[in-house]
Amino acid sequence: MSDTLISLRNIKKSYDGIRYVLNDLCLDVKNGENIIITGPSGCGKSTLLNILALLEVIDSGEYFFDGKKVNSRHLNRFADTRAKSIGFIFQSYGLIESLSVEDNIYMPFLYSSEKMSKQTDNYMDVLLDELNLKELKNKKASLLSGGEKQRVAIARAILKKPRLIIADEPSGNLDYANEEQVISAFNRINKTGTSIIMVTHKYDLKLDNCRKLILTDGVLHDA
Repeated sequence: MSDTLISLRNIKKSYDGIRYVLNDLCLDVKNGENIIITGPSGCGKSTLLNILALLEVIDSGEYFFDGKKVNSRHLNRFADTRAKSIGFIFQSYGLIESLSVEDNIYMPFLYSSEKMSKQTDNYMDVLLDELNLKELKNKKASLLSGGEKQRVAIARAILKKPRLIIADEPSGNLDYANEEQVISAFNRINKTGTSIIMVTHKYDLKLDNCRKLILTDGVLHDA
């Protein structure tokens, strides 16, 4: 296992063939490192997260995940890596409205070869308690507030204890108290070795072991 979880080298990405959203972008992420990325609206933050999550192809450059080169033109070959190793927290939640809170959190196991166990159920109880969701576990997602949906999406990403959590504005719909609970959950799972890459406008979030970067003009700069 490499000490470097992710290495991006000279990544270029354009949607119109004229303007590059990402332009020779480079990034190294160590195992257990937390990174907060900020930047103006439309600068490519969500595009970068989608590339990191093996959801979007690049135009040129190199992507290494745990020392193995990712073939961006054949991302389907990395579906199992994505399912086992990456938890994604979407800004739009990505919940199935007709399912309960509990069933939504268990959803990642439907897309992975991993099996649920008693330990999984126990960890589910820990997350429900930690994210103030215990009283909502049988409630349908369609009946939840925006903040509640956000916390369910966060629990779903954390449940499998992935190598990497990618979070797009994870605290955007949370009040201060719930934001503190979420950051506490992130810090706890980070202590087990999980890396977290977060895009947020809240630059002062208190993630442990954190490096802060700004995305401008298609490249990342130290904040």
